[in-house]
Amino acid sequence: MNLDINPRVLRRLMHIIYEVSKETGTLTYLYGLKGSHPKHIENDILISADVIFEISLDMGADKMVNKLAIPKMRGMLPTLEVIKFKICDGVRIDTSKDMA
Repeated sequence: MNLDINPRVLRRLMHIIYEVSKETGTLTYLYGLKGSHPKHIENDILISADVIFEISLDMGADKMVNKLAIPKMRGMLPTLEVIKFKICDGVRIDTSKDMA
């Protein structure tokens, strides 16, 4: 995404990746850092994605909290729910609810 190429070439590459994934029945993940690329390129990728996972890390003085949000799932209404998780001897999902 940082290459200085014509945006049409990038869109074509994304289309090829989509078609190959569809033909082979596989999943394809595109990992990107939000805000690290030109906005119009990020928007093109986010618009064409079927699902968007947003992972954030909140660091406090005494703890770190990993959060997962899924703001887009094609064909479904987006959810505002945030899932807390820890990575240790696997991934542990926090099923408790925060009371504020």
